[in-house]
Amino acid sequence: FCECATRIENNELPKYPNLSRKGKSITIRLDSGKDVSLNDTSPADKNDLATSKFRFERKENGYYIFQVCCWEWSERHIVNGLTGTAIRTFGEQIFSPDGKHMLSFSDEFFSRNGIEIFDLSAENPKKVFAIAPPGVSMRSISWKANDLIEIIDANSEKEKTRFITLKNTTWSLK
Repeated sequence: FCECATRIENNELPKYPNLSRKGKSITIRLDSGKDVSLNDTSPADKNDLATSKFRFERKENGYYIFQVCCWEWSERHIVNGLTGTAIRTFGEQIFSPDGKHMLSFSDEFFSRNGIEIFDLSAENPKKVFAIAPPGVSMRSISWKANDLIEIIDANSEKEKTRFITLKNTTWSLK
């Protein structure tokens, strides 16, 4: 999947003059003027599988989203375009309608599965909810409101709709 991520990066990089790749390093010129570099890693030992390759995917809601290609899995590295603060997560990302939260999800069989929600309203984003629902295969997941996420579970005989809700400051799966 890293070859696919590299092709996406090759198509997207020309659209962002504040991003530049030189070999195994990609540099972001933040809105503040500061530079942040992400460097691909190679294993110290040829038998070690600890390789990470950063590939730019897109910019959304003020965040630069990178796919991190590892040996048998991938993750996402998400960098705030103003502050350079980074979040490491897995799966795909969807931002809430007001942009104050980000949902990250995956239900691949060979990778980490689950749902994470990040609060983006502070200077330093933080994970506020995480769950790996057993037996849930997400046919779809979407924000229905700033405090409501709908999950359609395709793993049961009948599709089952579940919700993640925010009440006061607590997220919960219903």
